[in-house]
Amino acid sequence: MSATLRAVNTDTGEIITLNNGDYLPKGNFRLEGLGIKKISYLGEPEGDVTDVSPDITSYKQVKAVLVENINNFLLGQSLLTSFQVNDADTFSTAETANKAWKKCEGVTSFPLLHFPNLKYLYEAWKGCKQMDNFPDITIPKVKVLSGAWEGCTNLQFSAQISFPEVTQMDRTWKDCVSITDLVDYSFPKVRELFSTWEGCSGMTSFPNIDFSQVEEFSSTWEGCSGMTDFPQINTSNASTLFSAWKNCSGITSFPSIDTSNVKNLISSWEGCSSMTGFPQINTSNAERLISSWEGCSGITEFPNISTHKVQDASGAWANCSEMTKHGGVSDAVDKADGVFAGCSKLTCPSDATNWNSLPEFTCN
Repeated sequence: MSATLRAVNTDTGEIITLNNGDYLPKGNFRLEGLGIKKISYLGEPEGDVTDVSPDITSYKQVKAVLVENINNFLLGQSLLTSFQVNDADTFSTAETANKAWKKCEGVTSFPLLHFPNLKYLYEAWKGCKQMDNFPDITIPKVKVLSGAWEGCTNLQFSAQISFPEVTQMDRTWKDCVSITDLVDYSFPKVRELFSTWEGCSGMTSFPNIDFSQVEEFSSTWEGCSGMTDFPQINTSNASTLFSAWKNCSGITSFPSIDTSNVKNLISSWEGCSSMTGFPQINTSNAERLISSWEGCSGITEFPNISTHKVQDASGAWANCSEMTKHGGVSDAVDKADGVFAGCSKLTCPSDATNWNSLPEFTCN
């Protein structure tokens, strides 16, 4: 059957017929599909393509030029099993594709496309649960990848993609449980990594990516329970490691990363139950150690650390049930409730007198 589309100019009422590969003129158009079930689009002033009907099972391209915005293009098309284009430059003028293919739960693959002008891919493929791989698309100008592939639970991601301009990567691959490893990507302009790989429980290792410009790591690898080790990444510019490796229960050892500028170490390694030891790190600027190593039940010894600026260390080593020795701390801490709660095998820290609150700990 023909893939002809009839385009109706919603301003003038003019009707034009488009075949596959034809160009969508600039203007406001409603397009009706003939032979592909019903496909309807609502154009915006610059030829934007939005608002597709919910009952399509396949989509074959009609080439559109001057399209700057493909937000919500195929949003929620859960019956869609195939998305194909005849020309990789179909959306070459697009600048935003937020939620464009979000929740296309039946799509198993994505075509090779060039997006030389694309800047925003917010939740673009979020929830595409059946998609198992991804092509080497071209996105040299993209700035926002927040939630781009979040919840793509069947995805193996080995695409060779460059991210030279990306600044926002929160939740980018969150809960992509099938990813086992990643390419050594570069994110030279990223400053914050919030939940970027959180819940990627199938990842067994992580590449040594240059994170020298990143200032905040928050839940970045939380719940990556399949990783057994972690590389010595560059964290020299980091001020926050909030829950960064929380519940990475498979990691057995951890490198001595640069924490000299870190202020927030809340829950950073909480629940890393397979670690048997921990390296000497610089905590001279740390202000919060709340639950930092709580539940690290495999650690037997812990080194001395600086608490010169620490304001709260509540639960810092709580439930480190196998810890028998602690190197102590450099300075007294104003608040340290339950700092060693559940550490039944621990003998007194060498500088125990520096703690002014040890309500749940009795020296053995």
